[in-house]
Amino acid sequence: MRLGGPVFVEGCDPQAYAEAHVAKGLRAAYWPDWADAHTEATACRELAVALEKRGVIPAEVGIWRNVLSPDPVKAGSAV
Repeated sequence: MRLGGPVFVEGCDPQAYAEAHVAKGLRAAYWPDWADAHTEATACRELAVALEKRGVIPAEVGIWRNVLSPDPVKAGSAV
């Protein structure tokens, strides 16, 4: 079994994100919200490779949509 948990790093650096998991002894990672559907494919691949090189696997990927957002435009586009 692999354990994961929240890890917070400044910026959007795949190497730092992966290294932070190793430093905490985690071998599973949330896919970070800064690597979402609007992120270039190469950046997402860099993140996947950085995690894989350190033996960390993505264990949870969110869709980051909020139908209950107080912003009616965001709430309406989240369905």
